Amino acid sequence: MRHPIQRLHFCPSTNRLFAAVAGVIHVFHGTTGVPIAEWTAPQLPVLAPGKKSLNKPAKKEEEEATPAEQGAREGSPSKKRKVDEKAEPIRTSNLGVGAPRGDAQGGRNSVTKMLSVREGGYLVVVTNEDKTLRVLEVMEDGALKMLSERAMPKRLCAISMADSDMTILLADKFGDVYAIPLLEEVVQPRPENPTAAQLAKEERERLAEIKRKRTEISHDLPFTAQLLLGHVSMLVDVLAVTISEEGKDKMYVLTADRDEHIRVSRYPQCFVIEGFCLGHEAFVSKMLVPSWDKTQLISGGGDAFLLRWDWRNRAVLEKVDVADLVRGVVGGKVGGGKHDHGDAERSGGEKEFKITMVGMWEVSELRMLVVAFESLPAVYIFTLNSSLVHTVTLPLSGHPLDVAVDTSNNAFYVSVVPASEGAPTIEKFKHTMDQWENVTDDAMGKIMEKTDETQFVGDEKILNEGLLYATGLLRKGTARTEKE
Repeated sequence: MRHPIQRLHFCPSTNRLFAAVAGVIHVFHGTTGVPIAEWTAPQLPVLAPGKKSLNKPAKKEEEEATPAEQGAREGSPSKKRKVDEKAEPIRTSNLGVGAPRGDAQGGRNSVTKMLSVREGGYLVVVTNEDKTLRVLEVMEDGALKMLSERAMPKRLCAISMADSDMTILLADKFGDVYAIPLLEEVVQPRPENPTAAQLAKEERERLAEIKRKRTEISHDLPFTAQLLLGHVSMLVDVLAVTISEEGKDKMYVLTADRDEHIRVSRYPQCFVIEGFCLGHEAFVSKMLVPSWDKTQLISGGGDAFLLRWDWRNRAVLEKVDVADLVRGVVGGKVGGGKHDHGDAERSGGEKEFKITMVGMWEVSELRMLVVAFESLPAVYIFTLNSSLVHTVTLPLSGHPLDVAVDTSNNAFYVSVVPASEGAPTIEKFKHTMDQWENVTDDAMGKIMEKTDETQFVGDEKILNEGLLYATGLLRKGTARTEKE
């Protein structure tokens, strides 16, 4: 089967479309659809038949790890792990804690997040199986050159930018948020004959480092990283928002987790919690602060409604029900909340379609939002001014995976799971004459011709649950347990 385009991103500054298919990122010209370049993520090694993965040791012939190995696991000396002497270590990288494990199905290392920054000069990429953040430089001709790769202790679920796009905020599934510089710092050589001022500066930095190690949690990562905050629950989304207050620009970090919480923290003093936005009944999978009014926040997830917030005062301004909108597409019983898909069937009732938000994207010039739900062949357009109002529902040929907005042309691309062998994997809509039109031209044909070259061979259940339909598994009660 053709591998769907799991991630899309459009950079208006350079008029380029980035499409991630499995572990390959394709770069296309935004107007003509001509392929410009491509980049392939390092693939994981595949264990030879009969070899055992380090991450799944045998139940027999096990022994307790040494104290040093115990401390390496989760940073806690009280926890013990069991190791298998017969398992052959696979050294694939010197990246650090989150280095590739060598147990992925078929060695695939799929791209799960993409974000262009600094007017399209850099592309920030997250790959799933090796839990690694990579920064790629986008050359003038569109080619992608990898500048750095930094592996994290846990899998990353969301990224955002801060400090004028010079700092990357990383949220992982363990509940932590890190701040990492976009470009790795260059260590200046120490002068042979330092001055008194330089010696005093070095001493201050040494003392500050000692204090930091005493007061901050560290994972001993082999690169610059600051742990900003942590949640008890799994994190799902993170946003950095800069807003003017009393004539000064202040920055906040908004984090959403699986336990229905939205937390508002100061930045970079994230230990100062301004408060929580409480109103959801299920997990919060997506937050959006519109660029034309940063005092508002729109959030959604596993509930049958969206919430519009005054996030600075943690107050709900509006609750927008979407159950009727979803029912108009799928028919039958529709709902949200914490219960899984099997509850109705176990009780002998009608199976209920559980609403799960995939994402929200803004079309800033029109003050509109594009909203997509998992396993639902449509996208919904809302207008956001003093209230959030649904304007139109756009049918799709398949289930939506991601959206990329071309703000310069009031258009957006949608990647979909093809419903049949000849169905498209990507669609484009453009706003003209006060309505949205589905665009089918030569440019779209060239994009699909290139992306359709990648085929998926293997268990489709692994592809669906691990990459395409993973958001709905956040709902409590689902059988599958999230990997770290």
